[in-house]
Amino acid sequence: MLRKKKEPFLGYKIHTACTEQGIVTATTITRGNESELPQLPQLVEAVLQSGHTPHRLAADTGYDSFGIREYLTRKAIRPYIPVKPTGKKSTGFAYDSKHITMRCPQGKASIGATLHQNGGHINYFSEKDCVPCPFRISCLGECSTHKRVYRNEHTTAHRVKGVKHAMRVRKTIERVFADAKTWHRMGRAWYRGLQRVSIQVYLTFMVVNAKKLALRGSPAGC
Repeated sequence: MLRKKKEPFLGYKIHTACTEQGIVTATTITRGNESELPQLPQLVEAVLQSGHTPHRLAADTGYDSFGIREYLTRKAIRPYIPVKPTGKKSTGFAYDSKHITMRCPQGKASIGATLHQNGGHINYFSEKDCVPCPFRISCLGECSTHKRVYRNEHTTAHRVKGVKHAMRVRKTIERVFADAKTWHRMGRAWYRGLQRVSIQVYLTFMVVNAKKLALRGSPAGC
């Protein structure tokens, strides 16, 4: 049954960690209206307590948070998490740490900065530099006379290279869910209540893991 995007519904979220081979190592279930962010540290702690020592973690943009990256770094785990899009990108603008300014593609430096309500700063440039600039039409808005560029220092902290490759590896978890939904009827909750749904999920992933481990142990699965 299809539902509209903003239509309320009764549902649950399954937060799961798995290895690159698709073996589920931790999972937790919450109500559908709860955020993903608080669940990641719980999953990591569960994985660590089970005896695994992960060194890398790939997650989608739902976990893009300075706090998450800082937590993973403290645990000696490299975070591979894409940054959430923040609107129109200012291509070619670079931060000049030596002079604590932003520099545009034409080499002009920002002349000041103001605090942003969501953290970070908005660096602004001089009208004297922007008005005669040959790229003014493509760079500025229709009513703007000078450029402003938002920069949040927290979004650049604990950033690592190789996120694109990590996102290809992260698709393993999508295959885990696809397997559970297609062959084990986990596409819907068969019970009411968080505790009963949790039992359904735990048992399902136990079966999924058992199948994969059996395949890996057999000559045909090698």
